[in-house]
Amino acid sequence: MNNNDDASVTPRKNKKAALWRARYMNAPFDRINRDVEIMGGKACIKGTRVTVGMIVTQISDGKTPEDILRDYPYLSSEDISEALRYAAWSVESRETEIQTA
Repeated sequence: MNNNDDASVTPRKNKKAALWRARYMNAPFDRINRDVEIMGGKACIKGTRVTVGMIVTQISDGKTPEDILRDYPYLSSEDISEALRYAAWSVESRETEIQTA
């Protein structure tokens, strides 16, 4: 059962989900592109072959946004911010509740 089934979600989780949708689901991701012809359809920064996953991996490995901008001078800080927002949205939208026995 997933969080999209309103009957399985508590009122508190419904409120949290509604806040999340209002903030992120309707938010445009103007800098992110998914095209099957580019990187196999992975989410990329528009006009580049830099994937959202690459940015998230570099951040998780301890690189700062400034380090990434130095390594990829054609990116902007807004590209990195939107990639991180997109990654958070992507993970949150797939979260499922685990039922215990």
